[in-house]
This record gives sequence, structure tokens and C-alpha cells, in this order.
Amino acid sequence: MLDLTILAQAPQPGPMEQLVSMLVPLGIIFFIFYLLIWRPQAKQRTDHEQFLKALSVDDEVVTNGGILGRIRNIGEDVVTIEISKGTKMQVLKRNILGKQDAVIGAGGSDSE
Repeated sequence: MLDLTILAQAPQPGPMEQLVSMLVPLGIIFFIFYLLIWRPQAKQRTDHEQFLKALSVDDEVVTNGGILGRIRNIGEDVVTIEISKGTKMQVLKRNILGKQDAVIGAGGSDSE
């Protein structure tokens, strides 16, 4: 019975210790969030920006909408692609997903 009385009278942590005990797990959560979300997304963004800078005329590309075409003209923000003989369309440069061989090859073969 005496042991329970001593435990019940143990000093409570002060406000500073409570604040630290709350902030440490929160800091760990933010660090994990940074490692799993922010860093990979930033790397992906820089890779895509480098890809867009390296585009050249006659590259075969795929847009985010799934349109396949060959680049005919490259502007600062707009790219003109030829989707069939004599049919050209303009798309925003940032909406180009990748080169056809890389995107289609990564998706596997649907013709089996």
C-alpha cells in the first residue's frame, strides 16, 4: 500500500518537459515526411526540368494526356507536335511526359 502512495505523489513533469515530449515526436514525423515525400518529389521535378531542356526537334514524345507525336517546333513554353502527317498541335512544354520509347517501354506490352 505504501508503494502506491509514493507513486501517486510522484512529481508531475513541468510545462517545459511536456512541451519537449510533444515536440520530439512531431519533429520525427516531419523528418520522415521530408524523407518519404519532399525529397523524392524534388528530385523527380528536377529530372523532368532537365528532360524538358534537352528536348529537340524530331524527338518522339508522349504528353500527359497520352497523345503521341513528333516535335516540330520548340518555343519557350509551348511545343508544336505533329500527331499525324500534316496534323500539328501545340501543347505546353510542361505537359510532355517523356519520350515515346521510354514511356511505352516502361509500361509493358499490351499486345500479348
